Amino acid sequence: MPYNSGNRCPGGPGGFTLTEVLVAMGVLAVGAVAALSLFAAAAATQKKAVDRVTSARLAEEVIALVESRLAGDADVADLEVLGGRRESFSGYTYDVHLTPQDDPPLEILVEVRVRWKNEGRDRDAVYRTILLRSLGERDILGGGE
Repeated sequence: MPYNSGNRCPGGPGGFTLTEVLVAMGVLAVGAVAALSLFAAAAATQKKAVDRVTSARLAEEVIALVESRLAGDADVADLEVLGGRRESFSGYTYDVHLTPQDDPPLEILVEVRVRWKNEGRDRDAVYRTILLRSLGERDILGGGE
């Protein structure tokens, strides 16, 4: 009978050695850890994206509110106090800052700063737009003075 230097019996059932099984489990473990770390990174990125989209939606809603109040002949100084929370945006707060660009203020720079917490840290985003104030009937007819 010839000498067999391997661990397998000649003519016996084929199988894997303990070393082969351990190497395969190690490769599988490394792959699983890499896949799980990708899922964790994707979840964090998704949360950041949701926060940014939500803050942009809130800023858009606040700018629409300012625009509607300006159309109703509200004074810029009265709108300066806008800020706080909206029920539909739990966990988010905002401040509004209005800057007239000329005199009389027909162009108004509107800045909305939205704040929220993410992973225990304070986050914020600033959104800016210029609103054009429509001329009232008195201004057109010259009776606004």
